[in-house]
Amino acid sequence: MFPQEIILPEEEAPPAIFQAEIGDAEVDFFLSGSWETSLAGAAGILFGPDGTVLFPSAFPGLEAGQPFEQVPDLTFSILLMERYFIEASIIGNFLEEEYSYFDENYFRMGYEGKEDEFLKRLYIGNQDINIAPFRFMDIPESGNDSLG
Repeated sequence: MFPQEIILPEEEAPPAIFQAEIGDAEVDFFLSGSWETSLAGAAGILFGPDGTVLFPSAFPGLEAGQPFEQVPDLTFSILLMERYFIEASIIGNFLEEEYSYFDENYFRMGYEGKEDEFLKRLYIGNQDINIAPFRFMDIPESGNDSLG
Protein backbone atom coordinates (compact mmCIF):
# COMPACT_ATOMS: atom_id res chain seq x y z
CA MET A 1 0.00 0.00 0.00
CA PHE A 2 2.64 2.54 1.05
CA PRO A 3 6.09 2.61 -0.51
CA GLN A 4 8.90 1.30 1.64
CA GLU A 5 11.30 4.10 0.64
CA ILE A 6 10.81 7.84 0.61
CA ILE A 7 11.98 9.24 -2.70
CA LEU A 8 13.92 12.46 -2.16
CA PRO A 9 14.87 14.99 -4.82
CA GLU A 10 18.42 14.67 -6.08
CA GLU A 11 19.44 18.23 -5.26
CA GLU A 12 17.69 20.93 -3.28
CA ALA A 13 17.15 24.34 -4.86
CA PRO A 14 19.52 27.09 -3.67
CA PRO A 15 18.15 29.38 -0.93
CA ALA A 16 18.86 32.53 -2.98
CA ILE A 17 18.67 33.63 -6.61
CA PHE A 18 22.42 34.19 -6.54
CA GLN A 19 25.03 33.93 -3.83
CA ALA A 20 27.99 36.26 -3.84
CA GLU A 21 30.66 37.53 -1.52
CA ILE A 22 32.72 40.68 -1.71
CA GLY A 23 35.02 40.35 -4.70
CA ASP A 24 33.00 37.59 -6.39
CA ALA A 25 30.79 39.62 -8.72
CA GLU A 26 31.15 42.70 -10.85
CA VAL A 27 29.34 45.68 -9.31
CA ASP A 28 28.99 49.09 -10.99
CA PHE A 29 27.81 52.13 -9.02
CA PHE A 30 26.83 55.36 -10.76
CA LEU A 31 25.97 58.62 -8.99
CA SER A 32 25.31 61.97 -10.61
CA GLY A 33 23.75 65.24 -9.55
CA SER A 34 24.06 67.75 -6.76
CA TRP A 35 22.84 68.33 -3.22
CA GLU A 36 22.32 71.89 -2.01
CA THR A 37 22.17 72.58 1.70
CA SER A 38 21.56 75.88 3.45
CA LEU A 39 21.50 76.92 7.07
CA ALA A 40 20.14 80.31 8.05
CA GLY A 41 19.76 82.07 11.34
CA ALA A 42 19.11 85.52 12.69
CA ALA A 43 19.31 87.14 16.09
CA GLY A 44 18.85 90.68 17.17
CA ILE A 45 19.02 92.86 20.26
CA LEU A 46 16.54 95.70 20.68
CA PHE A 47 17.58 98.74 22.71
CA GLY A 48 14.54 100.77 23.67
CA PRO A 49 14.51 104.57 24.17
CA ASP A 50 13.90 104.07 27.87
CA GLY A 51 17.02 101.88 28.23
CA THR A 52 15.30 98.50 28.06
CA VAL A 53 17.11 95.70 26.28
CA LEU A 54 15.12 92.99 24.57
CA PHE A 55 16.96 89.84 23.51
CA PRO A 56 16.24 87.97 21.31
CA SER A 57 14.39 90.32 19.06
CA ALA A 58 13.37 89.95 15.42
CA PHE A 59 15.97 91.46 13.14
CA PRO A 60 14.38 93.75 10.53
CA GLY A 61 14.60 92.44 6.97
CA LEU A 62 15.25 88.81 7.89
CA GLU A 63 12.29 86.51 7.65
CA ALA A 64 11.75 83.69 10.05
CA GLY A 65 11.38 80.47 8.09
CA GLN A 66 12.94 77.10 7.61
CA PRO A 67 16.41 77.45 9.19
CA PHE A 68 17.80 74.27 7.60
CA GLU A 69 17.00 73.31 4.02
CA GLN A 70 18.18 70.55 1.70
CA VAL A 71 17.50 70.33 -2.04
CA PRO A 72 18.70 67.05 -3.58
CA ASP A 73 19.08 66.48 -7.31
CA LEU A 74 20.56 62.98 -7.36
CA THR A 75 20.33 59.98 -9.62
CA PHE A 76 22.05 56.75 -8.69
CA SER A 77 22.13 53.23 -10.04
CA ILE A 78 23.75 49.96 -9.00
CA LEU A 79 24.34 47.20 -11.56
CA LEU A 80 25.26 43.72 -10.32
CA MET A 81 26.69 41.06 -12.66
CA GLU A 82 25.42 43.09 -15.66
CA ARG A 83 21.91 41.75 -14.94
CA TYR A 84 20.41 42.91 -11.64
CA PHE A 85 19.94 46.62 -11.07
CA ILE A 86 18.51 49.25 -8.74
CA GLU A 87 18.14 52.87 -9.78
CA ALA A 88 16.50 55.87 -8.18
CA SER A 89 16.20 59.60 -8.64
CA ILE A 90 15.55 62.11 -5.85
CA ILE A 91 14.89 65.63 -7.06
CA GLY A 92 13.53 68.83 -5.56
CA ASN A 93 12.79 70.72 -2.39
CA PHE A 94 10.20 68.67 -0.53
CA LEU A 95 9.27 71.61 1.72
CA GLU A 96 7.90 73.74 -1.14
CA GLU A 97 4.17 74.29 -1.02
CA GLU A 98 3.82 73.72 -4.76
CA TYR A 99 6.12 70.72 -5.07
CA SER A 100 6.34 70.16 -8.83
CA TYR A 101 9.10 67.55 -9.11
CA PHE A 102 7.07 64.48 -8.16
CA ASP A 103 7.05 63.03 -11.70
CA GLU A 104 10.85 63.25 -11.87
CA ASN A 105 11.41 61.16 -8.72
CA TYR A 106 11.44 57.45 -9.41
CA PHE A 107 12.53 54.07 -8.14
CA ARG A 108 13.15 51.06 -10.33
CA MET A 109 14.78 47.69 -9.84
CA GLY A 110 14.88 44.53 -11.86
CA TYR A 111 16.63 41.97 -13.98
CA GLU A 112 17.94 42.19 -17.56
CA GLY A 113 18.46 38.75 -19.09
CA LYS A 114 20.79 37.81 -21.90
CA GLU A 115 19.53 37.32 -25.46
CA ASP A 116 19.48 33.51 -25.29
CA GLU A 117 17.77 33.28 -21.87
CA PHE A 118 14.09 32.54 -21.28
CA LEU A 119 13.47 35.53 -18.98
CA LYS A 120 14.42 38.67 -20.91
CA ARG A 121 13.56 41.33 -18.32
CA LEU A 122 11.70 41.87 -15.08
CA TYR A 123 11.11 45.40 -13.74
CA ILE A 124 9.52 46.69 -10.54
CA GLY A 125 9.16 50.42 -9.99
CA ASN A 126 7.12 53.50 -10.68
CA GLN A 127 8.53 54.71 -14.02
CA ASP A 128 9.22 53.23 -17.46
CA ILE A 129 7.27 50.05 -16.71
CA ASN A 130 5.43 48.73 -19.75
CA ILE A 131 4.74 45.62 -21.79
CA ALA A 132 6.07 45.34 -25.33
CA PRO A 133 3.27 45.28 -27.92
CA PHE A 134 2.13 41.93 -29.31
CA ARG A 135 1.12 41.36 -32.93
CA PHE A 136 -2.58 42.02 -32.48
CA MET A 137 -2.64 43.62 -29.04
CA ASP A 138 -1.25 46.92 -27.82
CA ILE A 139 -1.13 47.35 -24.04
CA PRO A 140 -1.02 51.02 -22.96
CA GLU A 141 1.74 52.25 -20.67
CA SER A 142 0.96 53.05 -17.06
CA GLY A 143 1.45 56.56 -15.71
CA ASN A 144 4.61 57.65 -13.92
CA ASP A 145 2.82 57.67 -10.56
CA SER A 146 1.64 54.06 -10.70
CA LEU A 147 3.56 51.15 -9.25
CA GLY A 148 4.39 48.69 -12.02
